[in-house]
Amino acid sequence: PAWYLRGDGDIRSAGWQFANHAGQEIDLHWHMLHLDCRPGADDGVWSRIRAARLSGEATAVLAPSDQVLHTVAHAARWSEDSILRWATDVALILRREGAAMDWAPLLEEARLRRLAPPLHDGLKSLQGAIGLAIPEAVLGELERLSGPATRFEHRLRALPQDRRSRAALAWIAFF
Repeated sequence: PAWYLRGDGDIRSAGWQFANHAGQEIDLHWHMLHLDCRPGADDGVWSRIRAARLSGEATAVLAPSDQVLHTVAHAARWSEDSILRWATDVALILRREGAAMDWAPLLEEARLRRLAPPLHDGLKSLQGAIGLAIPEAVLGELERLSGPATRFEHRLRALPQDRRSRAALAWIAFF
């Protein structure tokens, strides 16, 4: 099927979204997260990518820890999307990885990108809702990293766009 660019294709965004008439979507990212497009922000992510094949073509995919971070961080943004989509993605990744899941990169990226609150809240909700096995040490470290300023930032970003204050968003960008 033919693919078309959704949205305005703004080069300043974290990536572009393509769709086809069958309802399939592909996100093409040049930054892992729209919240963090600083030069060098994705260096750790690039060092952990894995080789994969898609329709017989060589490509690269995120490491499982980075995929969980990406998925939960996207879910933390206010949206009309169902929890089912991101929760299913995270559950599949964690169940596939099992005890081999390397949590250290996720914790480090959460610290560097100030994303501990949404990661803590998202993973804790999955643990409670569907019994997903999240190590208590991981949840504890994410809670420790979730200071008042980062928790405020998380709550503000989770609001619909029309309910956010420009001054509050400027405060976040400054700190």
